[in-house]
Amino acid sequence: MPTICTHAWRSVAFLALALVACAGCSKSTPDDSNPSASTAQGTALPKLTTAKRAMAQAVLTKLRKPDDPHQRLRMVAGALTMIETGRMPAAWVAAMKKASMASMDPNQLDTVVLKELMQGEDEKALYKRVCPDGKLSLEDIEGQARPLEKKVELLFHECKLARYQLLEQKEAPTAGPTFLMAAHMAIERVDQSLHSNEKKLLRELVIASSKLRAKLQAEQQSEEADAGTDAGAAAETDAGPKP
Repeated sequence: MPTICTHAWRSVAFLALALVACAGCSKSTPDDSNPSASTAQGTALPKLTTAKRAMAQAVLTKLRKPDDPHQRLRMVAGALTMIETGRMPAAWVAAMKKASMASMDPNQLDTVVLKELMQGEDEKALYKRVCPDGKLSLEDIEGQARPLEKKVELLFHECKLARYQLLEQKEAPTAGPTFLMAAHMAIERVDQSLHSNEKKLLRELVIASSKLRAKLQAEQQSEEADAGTDAGAAAETDAGPKP
């Protein structure tokens, strides 16, 4: 039986598709027809169409309701999949599409998205542009045993992410490095054609990732604590009554 969350997600998806379909029936604004912005590689990128700007605003409005970080992340990733098609490289868009899937196990989310994201040569080049002085690959950082907070701190320090002014480290202390980097790769790529609503979505992507990872960590710690308690109780039972 569909849940309230399922209906909410479907309503966002239908709204997004409707707005995209309507793009061709509305007159272009100066922003729509002015591909003046360019990437650092000199490739001209068109600014967001009126329909896509409206789509971004609609999703940002919908985000006021759900508290579940996984649902929020899926909503944002789904919107970015449609908004950034044609603006971001194919592997980046495919990674966001994976993140938007309701069937995705949140515990496997970062691993799957990382694999999708870094298989593209354009994405690897973008990573180098965001983090030119970084000594580790994104795969190496994700694979480290250090706490998430330390991974985020490493990315902010080595890649000087503060220069993008997307958010401060303390706002997403447990963000998945993959989502943190994907958001900054988008800003680097889109550059001057970045729209304010587009930037808000990228910011929400990172914050939702941070809250999701924090939630998963708390659940894991709770399960480990319960397992330890059960093991202790079983040991006492096996030992029998004290003389």
